[in-house]
Amino acid sequence: PHFRPGGVFRGLDLQVSERKVDSPAYQFALFSDTHLAPDGRAEWMNVKMDRAAAPELSAALQALAREGMAFALLAGDMTDRGTRECFAMLADVLASTDLPVYGCIGNHDSYRVSSRPDVLELCGGLFPEGKTDYVLSRPPLRFVVLDASYWRTRDGRILESYDAKQAAGIGLRPEQTEWLRRTLAEETRTPTVVVWHYGFISRGGLSSCGYKLPGSTCVNSKEVVGILDAAPNVVATLCGHSHWNEVNRVGQITHVQNPGFVEWPNAYRVFRVYPDRLEWETRQAGNRGFVRESFIPPKALAWMLSTGDGDLAGEIRF
Repeated sequence: PHFRPGGVFRGLDLQVSERKVDSPAYQFALFSDTHLAPDGRAEWMNVKMDRAAAPELSAALQALAREGMAFALLAGDMTDRGTRECFAMLADVLASTDLPVYGCIGNHDSYRVSSRPDVLELCGGLFPEGKTDYVLSRPPLRFVVLDASYWRTRDGRILESYDAKQAAGIGLRPEQTEWLRRTLAEETRTPTVVVWHYGFISRGGLSSCGYKLPGSTCVNSKEVVGILDAAPNVVATLCGHSHWNEVNRVGQITHVQNPGFVEWPNAYRVFRVYPDRLEWETRQAGNRGFVRESFIPPKALAWMLSTGDGDLAGEIRF
């Protein structure tokens, strides 16, 4: 059903809008689920182009730098296995561009006891002040970035590393929740964007092609959304994790879930920042061969690029 003719293009009518074209204060890019790894590719929902993702990410960051982008955010699962070798690949990508890049820890970045020390050593520039929870001030916005990738047992104990027999979930440590409350309370006027790897809210239900959308949240999602709803100036959340594209507007907050870069749809977002709003667009990697190899037609998962109206581009008012 995803490859039938979609219709006949007959014409295009262009009209002049009364709205003036404003120059943004700055632009930034959001990537997630780049899953860099040195040994080839693997199949998940489509083909994860782990090794090939490194040069493509490098090319995208360099192109964005030439475009005048202010910075880029990597919203978790920057690597596929959280090993020193994987973080060394990420370090090489970061060294290939002058664009400032900031990071976020995902579940694939936190499998080992050594994962966080390795990424802080090899890719320390991703994390201001050497902390995986941090605040990034970029007027007129403030970004709060959380490391919600602490594995835990069914009874809530925090594990030092991933253990398939014991791990029953992933999320924040209790002290991080309190840090978030304090950080939001310290500044209640500046429009604030909160970033972590997991879904804050999952829409669920069926995609546009009838695929049942699974959840993408972590164990703290509901609690944290309550904290964010209570803050008067949180305008948006940014995340990845599920590898598909989804935007949910609930109350005052727009929850933006980024698609995966490592596999179809091999996409990312560019945001334009204005004094009173954010605007975004969705872009795919420029290498058509990379995108084509990642897509598995028999799985018919074209829905991952957009699961609903308003997922591909939009606006967030402050």
